[in-house]
Amino acid sequence: MRTVILGAGSLGSAIGGALSLAGNNVTLVARSRAHVEAVNRSGLKMIADGIERTARPIAVTEALGLPPAELLIVLVKSFATKSAIEGARSLIGERTAVLTLQNGLGNEELIAEMVGAEKVVSGKSYLGGVLLSPGVVKAGISAKETVIGELDGSVTERIRAIAELFNAAGMRTTVSENIRGLIWDKLLLNSATGAVSAISGLCYGELYKLPEMERSGCAAVREGIEAARKLGIKLSCEDPKKIWEKARRGLAYDFKTSMLQSVESGRPTEIDFINGALARTAEEAGLTAPVNRTLTACVKGIEAANKLKAEAAKRAVELDHAALYVGDIDGCVEFFERTFKMSVVDDRRDDALRQAWLDGGIQLIEKPCCGDGKLAHIAVACADVKERLAAALACGAEPFPGKENWFTAPGEIVIELTEAN
Repeated sequence: MRTVILGAGSLGSAIGGALSLAGNNVTLVARSRAHVEAVNRSGLKMIADGIERTARPIAVTEALGLPPAELLIVLVKSFATKSAIEGARSLIGERTAVLTLQNGLGNEELIAEMVGAEKVVSGKSYLGGVLLSPGVVKAGISAKETVIGELDGSVTERIRAIAELFNAAGMRTTVSENIRGLIWDKLLLNSATGAVSAISGLCYGELYKLPEMERSGCAAVREGIEAARKLGIKLSCEDPKKIWEKARRGLAYDFKTSMLQSVESGRPTEIDFINGALARTAEEAGLTAPVNRTLTACVKGIEAANKLKAEAAKRAVELDHAALYVGDIDGCVEFFERTFKMSVVDDRRDDALRQAWLDGGIQLIEKPCCGDGKLAHIAVACADVKERLAAALACGAEPFPGKENWFTAPGEIVIELTEAN
């Protein structure tokens, strides 16, 4: 079955890698160019139960132009569902099954509006994944279940085929006639641990050491159970403590919730589709959900703080490197190596002026007439080079002849502006 994973981050890579290792034709669609290039170059390294294996899926950064898939698995963040499906139109043919394994409420309805309800199936997976580096994923697969189903509760040939595909790849999967109830089951699990983990910064192992975390998580779940009862949703479990315990089952001590991973990387979270959605739904049903409202507010506060930090970082400048004119370049290199343990990373001998770069960010330029240690220039990295240059010239700096984005500051200091990474 030709399968495409739309949103191959940590969990998507874990699922796609497992399917690929089982011999399936798998394409990963991921935002990270570094991850895509690493997978295509060296394969996807899967670390599970202490064993490392290499899968060989295809990886791309966008779905545009790809041929129709037999199975499209949607794993993008809920806030990106609409734009992701719009960019994946070429993947959806007459016989394509679109399986959403996303967190939160409302994704099934949104996708159905865009591609037709008859193409959409849903599921909830308790598998785990953490991207350790581009092309490397730590997967939590053993003892973790995945449940899938048709939205109308029927048991069709295609839903059985998808379950068989997952089971053959080592991902324990069953078919349910109550998938909407299971959507709520997963919602309650995520509402238990996602927000408290994102707020505290704790991985699963540390999170479960603190009774305060358990009380907060169980209180959030309890509000969700009350809302489900009011709406007539059939849950598989209505015990908050059991749901809290199930959330970590089969996951390694150092695993992190996806919400915590988003917070740590400065990305938006799915809080509005989990605790926020639970609170809204409860209130629409005539109930209150103060714990979920509070958790939502706290996570959104962290998101706002992250955004401010990112904006401040764009405005910040940092020293890129400093260049010195020296008369005896070999003697200076030896001095820096012995005194500061700096080694030469680039020794350019073919230039008009011989240069050496040291790993501490110092550029040495041989120019005997200047004597040792005369400052040639310093380079400053910033995100807004043109704006910085204009500001410097407005403050009395002089353009440096023959060099773009260079200027001479008061005190005869020559400054080169470079683009920040």
